[in-house]
Amino acid sequence: MPDWKSEIRNRLSNAGLQPAREHEIVEEFAQHLEDRYQEAIARGAREADAEAAARREIDAGRLAREIARVMADPLPPLPIGRPFDSARGRPGPRHWMNGFWQDIRYAGRTLRRSPGFAAAATLTIALSTGPTIAAVGVANWLFFRPLPGVVAPDRVGIVWFGSWEDGSFGPSFVSYGHVAAIQAGLTTISGLTGQQQASLNVSLDNAPPRVVPGSFVMGNFFDVLGVRFLEGRGFGRDEDRTAHGDIALVLSADLARSLFPDGPAVGRIVRINGHDCRVVGVARQAFRGTKLGRSSQLWLPGLASPRINHAPPERWTYPPERGPFYEFLARLAPDATFAQADAELRASALALAAGSTPGAARFRTVQPFLIPEVGLDVFARDSGWTVTRPLLIVGVLLVVLGAANVANLFVFRGVTRGREAAVRRALGASGSRLARLHLVESLIVSSVGAILGVAVTAGGKAWLDGANVPGVGALEIVIDWRLLAIALSIAAGVGVLLSVAPARMATRTDLTSAMGRGSRGASRSSARLRTGLAVVQLAVSVVLLVEALLFIRTLQNLRNVDLGIDLRGVTTFMFASRGQGYTPARTLQFHRDLLERVGHLPAIDAVATSGNLPIGGVRHGARVLPPDQAAATLGKPNREAFQAALRILTNDVTPGYFETFGMRFLAGRTFTETEAYTAGAEPAVIISASLAQRLYGTTHAVGRPLTFPAQGSLPRHDAPVVGVVNDVRWGSPTDKEEFLVYRPVADSAGLGQILAVRSSARPADVVRLVQAEVSKLDPALPMSRDRTLAALLDERLTQQRLNAWALAVLAALAFLLAAIGIHGLVSQTVADRLREFGIRLAVGASRPQVMRLVLRSALLIIAIGAPLGLLLAGLGSQLVESRLFGVRPLDAMVYAVASLALAAVVVLASLGPAWRASRVDPVNVLRVE
Repeated sequence: MPDWKSEIRNRLSNAGLQPAREHEIVEEFAQHLEDRYQEAIARGAREADAEAAARREIDAGRLAREIARVMADPLPPLPIGRPFDSARGRPGPRHWMNGFWQDIRYAGRTLRRSPGFAAAATLTIALSTGPTIAAVGVANWLFFRPLPGVVAPDRVGIVWFGSWEDGSFGPSFVSYGHVAAIQAGLTTISGLTGQQQASLNVSLDNAPPRVVPGSFVMGNFFDVLGVRFLEGRGFGRDEDRTAHGDIALVLSADLARSLFPDGPAVGRIVRINGHDCRVVGVARQAFRGTKLGRSSQLWLPGLASPRINHAPPERWTYPPERGPFYEFLARLAPDATFAQADAELRASALALAAGSTPGAARFRTVQPFLIPEVGLDVFARDSGWTVTRPLLIVGVLLVVLGAANVANLFVFRGVTRGREAAVRRALGASGSRLARLHLVESLIVSSVGAILGVAVTAGGKAWLDGANVPGVGALEIVIDWRLLAIALSIAAGVGVLLSVAPARMATRTDLTSAMGRGSRGASRSSARLRTGLAVVQLAVSVVLLVEALLFIRTLQNLRNVDLGIDLRGVTTFMFASRGQGYTPARTLQFHRDLLERVGHLPAIDAVATSGNLPIGGVRHGARVLPPDQAAATLGKPNREAFQAALRILTNDVTPGYFETFGMRFLAGRTFTETEAYTAGAEPAVIISASLAQRLYGTTHAVGRPLTFPAQGSLPRHDAPVVGVVNDVRWGSPTDKEEFLVYRPVADSAGLGQILAVRSSARPADVVRLVQAEVSKLDPALPMSRDRTLAALLDERLTQQRLNAWALAVLAALAFLLAAIGIHGLVSQTVADRLREFGIRLAVGASRPQVMRLVLRSALLIIAIGAPLGLLLAGLGSQLVESRLFGVRPLDAMVYAVASLALAAVVVLASLGPAWRASRVDPVNVLRVE
């Protein structure tokens, strides 16, 4: 075996290096040449050829460049022990900071000399931590990040006025006077303000109208929240005292820039629902309201709500006991707690109930409920955790997988550096110093990998931002200092774990063993650890793959559910005619004119309007009396009949509705033009098959009376059934068929706000054609939410799609990382056993037998990793059983596919090393040692 150190010392004899510098170069460059020599031998090269290839690196000038770099680097070499004090002739005092800085510099130089290792390790950390950081980013946005644009948002809470009954909240609108009376005696709340969200029509001259989310607020809204302004101000004292006079308007920074790109917005006129409003202020960029996922882009005074919504002038003034709000925002006084404020609020409301002001008695049943913190909607918080919890769990598994993969790389590298560690210990380096060097190196790799993981998250941000999550709203990933701190914490934890095994190997390396046997002897001692890490990688990969397959099967099953409607070629729109002050008669006429215009377009096959849409549409409920209950309650009190009635859903539709949605008539017919568009005509209804079966025991129910009990101002009445249609799953594919009653749109002319069009043309062309016809009828009427039924279904299945595709991508990534790790493990095993394989080939073993011998060691990993992974996957599947549909948690096909995928990955990752082992030249291998 060549004596690399002697040759390098001879070449350095005239360099004039300090002994410590010379020792560093000799050790490092000799190890480098030995590695190149052993790699050539492992590839089957002859000993002479391997030595010549290694010497060429010296002749190519690499040693000269190394000398020049060391001479130019003012950093001394890594201290072997304590620094030597030449004046005193003994080791000098320690200074941990200097030593630590030297460790960082030395680790950085070492990693630069191994670019392949550094790149593989950091990229693995980046790919495994990136999805985890993204999941943490979602949780940070939902639960931990303070609401932007609000001063001290943790001191602001939500106050609801109403009552809880049977687990549901019944809101009660409160007047301005009552709010002032309740707040007057409070010491724990410094400010109380109301808000109510709304969708508003916004238009300017020579610009198309649009629907914008906004809020009606009390005049002190911006003062209570501490909102700052880019332009102008908030509402003045008199701007929320009366519904008469000019209407003040505050815009968000984004909306102001969109409406007025040419200059300041303050003083400009914007039409809101057809009313002129004057801009008095533009909020700063960060402020977009107080509800995550449902941002507001403009704000109007609360008392302007009736006028903006086209109430008659006599109704612009609220009665003394009622106002526009039931939801309020409360800011705590200094040193007050939410519990104290809640108790004081309730006491103040009860005290008001004992007074004599108009409507005060209602506070005996109506109570204020204080909910700490603003941001995520109260009823969306469970949905938020439903979204983030599985992502966080999967992220942790992926970090474990990536850490195991990189730990294998570090263990392998520690084996190749065993001789270096032994020499340093022999020359006086302490075990703690060597361990610290490995810790610093691991922290550098994990930190760079985590920073790249943040970059991966930033790259995926554009893909995830804006995704509509049911119950939450538009998703957003926020990259701020909290997320960066969490990323660095993950990096620190991973770095510490990565350093344990190499540090343990370095501190326990025996000099005689390391110098006598080289790296291969040390490698044998660490084989069990590396095999254990590979088993962990495979087990985690199997867990992720099984869960991904279960959710993919769930998504497929949900897509294949018969919803009772035909999704193909249907595009839906919403038109905000109520916001433009349409009367019922004008709404009916608009329906007829629009349907006639759109229906005559050559690309349109069917068209209709309706009050609601299936697939997650709004649920409008009512009650009907079964025939036996209708007879039994005739002439009895209305309350008794109402309680005996059956709960149903209603939808107000035009005659073409059933054709547009591809529904089937089981009996009867659709509505006539007279029934559909004549207000006050003889009522007629179409019912679903399940309701017909429930009420009449048959789907042949045409001509039967459907009895509606008295409700509110509507008296008890009968409506003849003129048709029976197939059942529809109204809310989502997992819902059961609903009891549905379809009524003519004339019965509720103000509710038909949805247009549905069936066409074979492209959706974009349909949108363009429909918007052109609407503009001809009313240029000021905005159309919004143009989406296909297929897109609506996808939106409804956002959670399932997110689970399925996130897990699928992570499972694929996990198997890729596992394959890389197993390939490295088997390659090192082959290198350790080259001599054994050479002997076997020399005594007559065939090359296929050697390949099988290598693959047998890989199959041992499968034998341990597969059962462990399948067991963990089975336990994990039980936890997500409630989110599965049409597939069992222990579905045999899913686990069989996962097992086959596992075996395929391991075998494919092992074929290359096995092939190299079978091509070893016994003569060259047996000459070594």
